[in-house]
Amino acid sequence: MKMDTSRISGRHLEIFMTVMTSSTLVETAEKLMISQPAVSKAIRQMENEIALPLFERIHGRLVPTPFAMRLLPHAQAAVDQLRTAQRMFRNIADRMSGHITIATTSTSLATLVPDAARLVREKWPQTTFDIVPELIMHDVLEQVVSRRVDIGICHRTSKEVDPQSVHLCECTELCSHAMAVAFPAGHSLERSKVIRPADLRDIPIIRIRSELSTQSFVDAAFRRAKASLMLVAEVGSSFAVANMVRAGLGVGLLNPMQLAAGTFTDIRVRPFSPRINIKTAAYHLSASPLTEQAQYFLKCLLQVGAALQSE
Repeated sequence: MKMDTSRISGRHLEIFMTVMTSSTLVETAEKLMISQPAVSKAIRQMENEIALPLFERIHGRLVPTPFAMRLLPHAQAAVDQLRTAQRMFRNIADRMSGHITIATTSTSLATLVPDAARLVREKWPQTTFDIVPELIMHDVLEQVVSRRVDIGICHRTSKEVDPQSVHLCECTELCSHAMAVAFPAGHSLERSKVIRPADLRDIPIIRIRSELSTQSFVDAAFRRAKASLMLVAEVGSSFAVANMVRAGLGVGLLNPMQLAAGTFTDIRVRPFSPRINIKTAAYHLSASPLTEQAQYFLKCLLQVGAALQSE
């Protein structure tokens, strides 16, 4: 007999996902800001629709059944799609009120974005922002091309990771910094004005896991110097590199713009030689004109980027 599951709504799936990630029904109800009976009713409705148990009560807790575990990834995908659609509807509705959506890497979120957002709100105090933190360029561009955000901010190098996505976007270069070596205050490297691969021989190194050409440039520099790269860890962002340097795990290869935020006052930085440029750029979809507020935000990003580069 074919079952009719059309009465299972996005709200049912959202409640199901919240139950799956909560310890009790009380916790689920608090997260969703609804009553506990409403949670129980939604789960019971889902179980009635599919004629299968989703949870068992064991010692006062709801424990997922194998059926719930099989449903989990599909429910998660559906909820993610629903939230994306809701965000897009909200973005369209908010255009007149000056809502700006941004996808950005952690480095730009720590430096460029806050000051640019402040400048925008000084001109338009009602402007609001929805900021999606991403780690790598590919993910930022995907957010822009899929129209989930107005502007994406990320690194740009001579080797673009997704030519098709880049082709669909307009690119504005915001600033360029030379890759640097970061280390704790008092380290022996502090006496050097410039740090070369040979200076890092037998020193543990942390660097950014990158899909861009900067990583290959570093590898090539070490090969030319006939110096081994003692890699301790590869992480997702300059912020993570700086935190691992602070913890004493080694020295870091990073974008020095991350340290401009003043968060890591106990870390020193020196230029890496040969020079490897790390460019930061803003992308927006060519076929989707920016609102006046978003255009001004882009102008402010350029202003803040120029100030950072001159420091």
